[in-house]
Amino acid sequence: HHAAANSLALSLATNEGGENIEINSISLESDYAYYKPFVQVDANGAPTGGVSEDARLLMRSSWFEDMLGMSGDVDNTLTRVAKKMAATGITTLQDAIVTPETLAAYGRLEDRGEITFRFRAAMVEPPSEDLNKIDEHLAMISELRDQYSDYEYVKADGVKLFADAVLEGNPMASPPDMPVAALLENFKQPIFGGSTDDGTFDVVGYVDQDREACILVQSNPDDFMVQDRID
Repeated sequence: HHAAANSLALSLATNEGGENIEINSISLESDYAYYKPFVQVDANGAPTGGVSEDARLLMRSSWFEDMLGMSGDVDNTLTRVAKKMAATGITTLQDAIVTPETLAAYGRLEDRGEITFRFRAAMVEPPSEDLNKIDEHLAMISELRDQYSDYEYVKADGVKLFADAVLEGNPMASPPDMPVAALLENFKQPIFGGSTDDGTFDVVGYVDQDREACILVQSNPDDFMVQDRID
């Protein structure tokens, strides 16, 4: 869900029109305003290098393929992975996000007689948020499951479901990143104490969102500058 970007990477960002526009405090208020919640900034609104979720696409359009290991020579990569897993005693693998292309690569690994582990795929294809296509999705996933049913080591009998968001947050960001997963109780926004200089760090309290100042900001967020909201 997260990536790190140095100043060069931030300068190579492109907008939806393919125009090269650097990610900075100005563009985060204009061209990249939609992605602002996914780019970590300092107290002055300047990016600090933390980039999350779809904002990663601004700097590297093929990040998804890279993450899945599907760029480059995939077959050679999996051959080396199998040898490494065998050497370290790992005998079972569940891949949490598998596309048909990724599954085919694992199938070829078994076809070549090079697989050294039991593999279970959590299928994620086809990507769609259209609830009307659920039956179509299930049919495709079922077909892939049946296609690999005779394989000894490769199984495609799991699916990946995106039910909500994540529990991750970065307390060192300014302002602190909050988790966004759905919970029965609302998240508490922590107040941190300590210093990055000496490594001390602690939760000293929680933001009272019912106090007058918080209610005022929540009611009129556009009336406050970023620094005002942080303070």
